[in-house]
Amino acid sequence: MINNIQNLKKVGFDILKNFNSNCWIAGGAISDFFSGRERRDLDIFFPNEESRKAAVEKFVSMGAEILTSYPLGERLKFKGELYDLVHLGNTPKQTILRFDYSVCCAAIDKSGNFYYHENYFEHLGNKEVHYIGNHPNINFKNKSKRLQSYLDKGYKITSER
Repeated sequence: MINNIQNLKKVGFDILKNFNSNCWIAGGAISDFFSGRERRDLDIFFPNEESRKAAVEKFVSMGAEILTSYPLGERLKFKGELYDLVHLGNTPKQTILRFDYSVCCAAIDKSGNFYYHENYFEHLGNKEVHYIGNHPNINFKNKSKRLQSYLDKGYKITSER
């Protein structure tokens, strides 16, 4: 699995060049890539609200449609693909430390640097969902949906962090 890091840019990395600020891809798209699954959407993170809002404006000027706004960002549709533009931490490391499950805790920044949770590859390889409890979203309905999504993909819940 770790040998695939060289191919990680195929996740959708090229879209980042459209934004003037630093930004990074993180979360499920990377996990899906390593697991050989087709990605459902692409989460792009920005270091502050200003750069995130500027990216939304840029995306819209390129033809994207805003589907919904939520507390951490916006969901857009562009050329048939779904994108979430989010601010959740000032750096890729801060972002993944704020995620709820270790199997989501991976990011690749605009420069091609790769960041991940210390047990990311072990948990991903074993298809184990480890709750690390750091995500600021306290909407338990959303957390339950995310957990169910992993269970549907064949992951198992563990009580360890």
